[in-house]
Amino acid sequence: RKFSKTLSESGSYKRQLNMHLKMLDFCSMYDHTVTWKQNRKAGTTRLFCESAEYKDWKDQSGSVTLVYTASLGSGKSVFLANLVDDLHLHVQDSNVPVVYFFCRYDITESLQARTIIGSIARQLLGRMQSQFLNSDLAMRDFLDRNKLGDYETIFFLLQRVLASDLKAYI
Repeated sequence: RKFSKTLSESGSYKRQLNMHLKMLDFCSMYDHTVTWKQNRKAGTTRLFCESAEYKDWKDQSGSVTLVYTASLGSGKSVFLANLVDDLHLHVQDSNVPVVYFFCRYDITESLQARTIIGSIARQLLGRMQSQFLNSDLAMRDFLDRNKLGDYETIFFLLQRVLASDLKAYI
């Protein structure tokens, strides 16, 4: 009986993992890391680390927006790729997700709202595997709501799985 129970639990766990992967693939299959890595490889900067605005923004507990503007070709993408890297280092010992998406004018798919929103959702939900595995109800709801439009289903998943007080860098 014990062996049979172990096999049953193992099968259930595998089904839950497969459902989690199916949900993530539903959100996006676009590889958001490629453009970030390309921008990261293009150059290195630590200028933002000296900025008081950046330091204050990084340490805020509430919802705060940080905006950098500059002319075309001035290095904003390289700058922000390095900023993402710094945020990863900043939160590495915590459970705070760092979510990013870099658009490229020459990759049409990266300019579509569905790709951007889906990729951001996949990154957030990918970090929340334990919430999926502990909630068969979320799994059944996903199967039922998967018939809705793409955006509605993605927003439903985010609302269902993410804690309302979740801190994330996006």
